[in-house]
Amino acid sequence: MNSLPVSRRAFCRSALVTSSLVVAGLPPGALAVEDRTPTNLRVSHDGHGDHVEPCLAVNPRDPRNLLAACNLEGGPPATYSSFDGGRTWRSNGLLPVPAGIIEGGNLTVGFDGAGRGFVCALLVALPTASGAKGLSDSVGVWRTDDGGRTFSAAVAVSGTGAVDKPSLATEHRSPNAVHVAWTEGTTPPLTTALNYARSTDGGLTFEAPRTIANDSRGLGDAMVACGPPGFVYVIYHHAGASVGSSTPRRTGTRRLESPATVTVLRSQDGGRTFERPIQLGLTTFSIAFPGTDSDTLPAIAADPDSGLVCAVFSRHQVGARHADILLAASPDGGRTWSPARAVTPQDQIIYFEPQVAIDSAGRIGVMAFAIAHGKVSVVLMLSEPRSLRFGPPITITNHPFDPAKSAFGRRWYIGSYQALATTPGTFHSLWNDTRTGQLQLFTAAVQVSM
Repeated sequence: MNSLPVSRRAFCRSALVTSSLVVAGLPPGALAVEDRTPTNLRVSHDGHGDHVEPCLAVNPRDPRNLLAACNLEGGPPATYSSFDGGRTWRSNGLLPVPAGIIEGGNLTVGFDGAGRGFVCALLVALPTASGAKGLSDSVGVWRTDDGGRTFSAAVAVSGTGAVDKPSLATEHRSPNAVHVAWTEGTTPPLTTALNYARSTDGGLTFEAPRTIANDSRGLGDAMVACGPPGFVYVIYHHAGASVGSSTPRRTGTRRLESPATVTVLRSQDGGRTFERPIQLGLTTFSIAFPGTDSDTLPAIAADPDSGLVCAVFSRHQVGARHADILLAASPDGGRTWSPARAVTPQDQIIYFEPQVAIDSAGRIGVMAFAIAHGKVSVVLMLSEPRSLRFGPPITITNHPFDPAKSAFGRRWYIGSYQALATTPGTFHSLWNDTRTGQLQLFTAAVQVSM
């Protein structure tokens, strides 16, 4: 892959302490690899059954403080926190939900520059009298001032309607800025508008929502990221045949893959205005595993210091036994982008549900699920510092797990996304798997030292 500017001497001083895989294709001596797989730690010991769609954030005021959240079937979201850099975790219980809300989903978490934590979720309401689900859902944000031990009541970000997949991001260099985006429509499950709202008072209140993109053919799956002060990015699927639907089109019992365009919007003024959309490439909206009910969404990360922005998404040819994770990067704050190129090898493995993170040294980490022979593993691809050159996948999970053991009333459902975050010298992966017989949350720390 193409490289961003980086000195060979600076790269050759770096050493990687992660797993037993040999990092082929990089200069000899560039990386030292320890002969072990990262320790897998179970995060969820809360007595609940299946956990899906975990999210993870690091407190910029205290990198030892990590905050996680996930969706539980048929109830409010659950949160977890660590105060020792992810070595141990505590359950914070269920988030308090407003009256009339039966469950929360599509969670994201973040910390602002003052160290306040936030959890954003889709608030699923009781069906209306007509029985139309989704027409009275909304978006809510909870705040914690103590690292995740306690949370305030949810603040309403949107009015009720047919909303889907909200996402939250915070500015680490601005103490009060919180940004939320979601998609909305009038005939669920199709969503046709990308809506946005921001808070400038630390999540106490949000400005009135406004539409920043729309298309009658459909758009959805928004994710927000913040870079240097004032820079806000929103990535989403655009104009796919069933974009915005949590259940892609079916013919009988066969799932059809729906192509969509991965698109990014940028703001340079803290969300006051957004520039014209930039298209990064085509993706397949959902990967057609036999009998699966899992989707795969795009993801984006931005470095608050250098202006580097990275977007990842999956691409799968119908019937193929391989799916790539593609990465597009911008070294200039989102003004120009590299072509989207695969960071995964050409093998007989399907990679899906990518996440991306950028550490303080400019290394890019891309995490994904990898399925082969009916079993799923978690893998991590790491780049050279300030470069788009990646080593081969590092296996994070101790052993593959069987996705058929997942529940939620669906066969082979493990959610639509997992989580990846960084602290100085470490990439933190958070995912769900079925090694206990249920979907529980696990984490692993991949250490990268100079």
